[in-house]
Amino acid sequence: LERGDEWSVPTLICLKCVDLTVETFEKMVTNPSLIPSSTMEGQPTELLLIEFYSPYCGGCQQFAPTLDRLADHISEEMPQVRVARFDITEHDIPLVDGKDMFEVEVTPTLYRVRYEPSFRVERYESDHGYDRILEWVRKG
Repeated sequence: LERGDEWSVPTLICLKCVDLTVETFEKMVTNPSLIPSSTMEGQPTELLLIEFYSPYCGGCQQFAPTLDRLADHISEEMPQVRVARFDITEHDIPLVDGKDMFEVEVTPTLYRVRYEPSFRVERYESDHGYDRILEWVRKG
């Protein structure tokens, strides 16, 4: 930035992502029926892919088009899966049922939440390539 320039928060576009807030995080993560769907209303959510990010993070800025593309593909091909994201810039990650279920040391960090046969949370541990993530979501 040049002196006198105004600082603005970068916009990371993900048209088919649900933007979680501190207020909505726990209830949407634990109750998948509350997660809005961009397609096929009434289709039950079986899996939730969550990105924890910061709009100021260079890696998150580079990953944003990939997440947008993934969310678009998932909404068309896997209506039982939802994609959400949570901006960790100004807020700690909320607890879920009183437990710290999501650990984020670097951004972007991806998790999948599985609802059937029981509630299960799993962190993604591979590269952030489109095909790898899509395969991981499909294995759900």
